[in-house]
Amino acid sequence: MEGWKSYLKGDPSPANALIKKDNPNMTDAKIAHGIKLLNETGMVFGGDAGKMGVGVITDERMKKTYDMLVEMKLIDPAKVDLKKTYTTQFVKDLKVMP
Repeated sequence: MEGWKSYLKGDPSPANALIKKDNPNMTDAKIAHGIKLLNETGMVFGGDAGKMGVGVITDERMKKTYDMLVEMKLIDPAKVDLKKTYTTQFVKDLKVMP
């Protein structure tokens, strides 16, 4: 979570060097575009993260995701118990704010 904060709001060059090392097809322009989109869309710092911290998991958000997966027939609700698919215990008190 702190890594996302450093990467998107600070100096991404150390991480970008590792990305390019592991993926020679990745260019500075592609990475810059990705960072721009992550910031513009609020993918990391938007929604619940803006109020409760990066990486937060809420029961409400997980229910929406679960319902979407059931609707798309990607999971069978008879076989997958929502409450057994995640926990909030590790992130609920971290409060890594953007």
